[in-house]
Amino acid sequence: MRTLRYSSGWQLSTEISCATNSSNLQHVIGRGIYYLDGSTDRCCVPFSRHTDNAPGAWMVPEDSNGDADGTNDSDATIDSTYDVYYRNSTAVICMAVDHVSGKAYVMWGENVTDGEDLRRSDASSPWSSWAASTEEEAGTCERISCNVYPRNGQLRLAFLWEDNGTIKYDEVDITSETAPALTAGRFPDQNYYIGPEKV
Repeated sequence: MRTLRYSSGWQLSTEISCATNSSNLQHVIGRGIYYLDGSTDRCCVPFSRHTDNAPGAWMVPEDSNGDADGTNDSDATIDSTYDVYYRNSTAVICMAVDHVSGKAYVMWGENVTDGEDLRRSDASSPWSSWAASTEEEAGTCERISCNVYPRNGQLRLAFLWEDNGTIKYDEVDITSETAPALTAGRFPDQNYYIGPEKV
């Protein structure tokens, strides 16, 4: 995997192995996230490991020396039990982030023989240690898109997913999972996207 940074011009980092290459899989990464952690820009991209299809997180912190070689990039396994489901050679996985606390959420369709249930996990910045995943919805998750936003005094993890051909929408109250109090305008106006997603 390589990262592309802009610092007085676009620069491509050196290649760092995270075991995602495969001739049969066209899109192994999903929608990623951006978070300003104090004075440090952080990006994170969910992906599926080719070696075992386990969901992983690729962390890209801002290099302290301003170079673009990817020295500080790292990756972590999100879940070693529930593999990522592929549809049309595309990993069914995405991320969302609370831009105040920096807590990240990842959702994916699990690859099992009796149905691809929708699972989720979370991690605090810098996202190197992920909580044990839980089953969010039972069904056949073939596509997923998610986001975090405040509504009616609550912080919500919203997700749009395809369940065996039926498009569904749901939300989860994650207010108690983040430390900062809810305030007006806690989110920036911009949306940040990293990597392709088929939805």
